[in-house]
Amino acid sequence: MLNARRYVSGSCANSIANHFRNCSFGDPSFRAAIVNAVLEHLLEDPEIAQFFENWKAEPTLKQAYDLAMEWGTRKPVDPQS
Repeated sequence: MLNARRYVSGSCANSIANHFRNCSFGDPSFRAAIVNAVLEHLLEDPEIAQFFENWKAEPTLKQAYDLAMEWGTRKPVDPQS
């Protein structure tokens, strides 16, 4: 299994932010793909999430951060309950 902590840094978070801002051209489906396929899984790890803290200061990025954190901080549902 890939240890993402080894590969994610502040510069990686900045690169993702730049793609989110500039490459999506405001396309909601592209932005949703970044949130769903990348951010949700990275932000599950508190050590990685710290690199994305500055996203909360920029409205465009904050929305993506908040959505991803909803996923990343959810407790798994126990199928037995």
